[in-house]
Amino acid sequence: MLLYKKYARYHSQSYRAYLYYHSEIELIIVLLVNKIFVKLYIFLWNSKIRDLIIRENILFRIVHTINA
Repeated sequence: MLLYKKYARYHSQSYRAYLYYHSEIELIIVLLVNKIFVKLYIFLWNSKIRDLIIRENILFRIVHTINA
């Protein structure tokens, strides 16, 4: 019984660490993706496609589907 408790505690701690690590990785990926899209948005904003983006709101929809 004592061995089982030790194993369960170790397992839950490692699982928590695993979850924390993966949530950090996901956060970094989301931030990088957002950074790329912001740069793309600024680039397109300065170009002639700006009116199309405003009309269609394409990029805004893409970013929101990725973050959802």
